[in-house]
Amino acid sequence: MTAAARPFAAVMGVGAWLPGFPDARALMEGVRRDDADAPPARLPVRMRRRTSLLIRMVAEVAAQASEQAGISLGAIPIVVGSAYGELGTTMEMLHELSVDRGVSPFRFHNSVHNTASGYLSIAHENRSPATSLAAGDQTAAMALLEAKTLLEDRGGDVLIVVADEPLPAALTSAVATPVSGALILRALPGGEGEAPAVERALAWLGDLRPEPPAPVSSAKATDSDAGPGRAFLRLLSAATRAGARPDAPPVRIDLTGGGERPWSVTVGPPSPSTMTVSRPAGAPTRQAP
Repeated sequence: MTAAARPFAAVMGVGAWLPGFPDARALMEGVRRDDADAPPARLPVRMRRRTSLLIRMVAEVAAQASEQAGISLGAIPIVVGSAYGELGTTMEMLHELSVDRGVSPFRFHNSVHNTASGYLSIAHENRSPATSLAAGDQTAAMALLEAKTLLEDRGGDVLIVVADEPLPAALTSAVATPVSGALILRALPGGEGEAPAVERALAWLGDLRPEPPAPVSSAKATDSDAGPGRAFLRLLSAATRAGARPDAPPVRIDLTGGGERPWSVTVGPPSPSTMTVSRPAGAPTRQAP
């Protein structure tokens, strides 16, 4: 097994939420639910006041992933990726400033980019490292790279969440639908040879890298597939499918929705032998069926 092909993490739990699709299973089945127009209340009552949709989405998908993995959110490193963060709150503050010449202190503490990870850490009394990052269309890839680095440095488990709420209409319509996803990843022991079995793993992740420039004639992502949140949903959907189809071959998932240097990652079912074949450099990326 080559170093590039070797899995670097086991997927232990997944979480997903967007309007009408309250979890990863509903998303895979493609059946919209009328009672899923808002994330459930996951935060303590005292923390729910003035929380944004982004905060509530992050809390919901993190809870889903941790429950499936069977681990607590009280002692696990957290990585939250959001291309735009609390931009809606910031716009409200700017409006207040222009009209009333003052800014609400309650809005201010919710306007920083690490608001969601801060709420999550406080709610679960988690004193482990918490990272918030933004990297435009590469946010999902960079969040996964940050999580991979933490696993290599610390071992154990890590929570990775990617989420964005709709952008204010005054700015752009680039994100029209709120979207959020989460993965609990577990580090694999080092060494050469086959990756060891991890009980209850859904899938393996491996070979995270920027792809060579794509040919001009290659297919581009559609508008519905654009954005880091949608890219991350493709990843967790592939991991969920891998868990249900242990005999399926590994696939490569585009994490950036195209571009000159898209990042992608290998997703394989929970059988180490499926990850032993390294895909040749420059071969086309496959999407999960």
